[in-house]
Amino acid sequence: MAPEKKTKFNLKIKYMNLKNLLLGTFLIFTTVAFSQEQIVTKTESVTKFQLKTTNIEDLKDFNWSTINELFENNTPDQYIELAFEYDNTSKRIKSKPNIKNLKFEVSGTTDELPGLIEKSKKMLENFITIDEKYN
Repeated sequence: MAPEKKTKFNLKIKYMNLKNLLLGTFLIFTTVAFSQEQIVTKTESVTKFQLKTTNIEDLKDFNWSTINELFENNTPDQYIELAFEYDNTSKRIKSKPNIKNLKFEVSGTTDELPGLIEKSKKMLENFITIDEKYN
């Protein structure tokens, strides 16, 4: 076999093949690198509910199902707080023990929400009973 003669034509073909190979590699690399999609799901969560009032009727007539609706998008291990505050602006005093204000908070995770609601209900029911008795 005779050695192949290197001509301008052969070098030009090899150069074009190398150029095409590099261009193809670059295109494949950039396509793969930029074609990866990141799916980001962002959910908003509520971490605190606070009811602040000067009217005892707001506490009596509170709709407890709204709390469940507020925290329904939270993850089960999300830390949450429930806070209730009553400020008695009444100037009349019927008895010596006068309740001027009440404030309490309960906290836990979203999984514990039913228990937190029950604790809050009991605290408010006891407070309303005491308020009706002495004010």
